[in-house]
Amino acid sequence: MKTIKYCSKNDKLGTKGVYQDIEKNFPAIQQQRKGCLSECKTCRRQPFVKVGKKTIVGDTPEHLYEQLVSLIRKQEGSTSSTPDHSGKSRHWFAGKNELYITMDKTSAPIWIKKLHKLQQSDKPKKLKTIRVNDTSIDMIPIVLKPAGEDEDRIKMKKNELILSLSPDAIEYAIFKLETFLKEGHLSPAEYYTFERVASKAKGKQPKARTQGVQIYFVTEDIQPYAKAK
Repeated sequence: MKTIKYCSKNDKLGTKGVYQDIEKNFPAIQQQRKGCLSECKTCRRQPFVKVGKKTIVGDTPEHLYEQLVSLIRKQEGSTSSTPDHSGKSRHWFAGKNELYITMDKTSAPIWIKKLHKLQQSDKPKKLKTIRVNDTSIDMIPIVLKPAGEDEDRIKMKKNELILSLSPDAIEYAIFKLETFLKEGHLSPAEYYTFERVASKAKGKQPKARTQGVQIYFVTEDIQPYAKAK
């Protein structure tokens, strides 16, 4: 699909929000914000964008977004208006010290395959996952990295969640997920405790502060922010 171009002077009519929603839900789509697109008459009246030589105009920002989604799906050969979340784990924080990751019969084998590969190679493995919070649902990958014997760590970046796993943590994850596929449950839900760096070391400070984060593997029927039983 050709690049979607936005006029920054049209922001006041809501196109900045459209840009952000497309960026969040369709990260593969190329977008550009320009100072002017030489569509001044339209720009003063309605939210609009340009895709190639075509000008797309909406009655509202929501209407413009719907038109863009329809165009994207048409290009992809699909009529769905929402991103494909099938087979992807969800994850969310309950407070600062608990992380929940959902598993089902589709996502668990993908995790097992990645974990086995991590045992064989030092190269990080990326899993497509969905981050859920109280305001949004975002496609945020979980990156699995090998760690030392007792260095299980978690690091949250803007666009990814990094888990550094010791050999024991990898083995136990594989065991839990293989048991889930055989027996259909993840009890007990507790998987492992990881250390999260709370702040970076500065100057002569010897170490950054860390805090423990308990990770739970739960099934899809557990709702975000609910305490695992």
